[in-house]
Amino acid sequence: MRLINLGVYKVTLFCELHKYQLIYFMKLQILVDMSVMIYTWK
Repeated sequence: MRLINLGVYKVTLFCELHKYQLIYFMKLQILVDMSVMIYTWK
């Protein structure tokens, strides 16, 4: 029983981490796009 709970906990933790990583990656992508736009605009 405890082993199953641990497995579920690990999966939820992994999903949370993945979600945050995705948000961070998207923010980074937006920053890069903005930098490129500003650089090409000059």
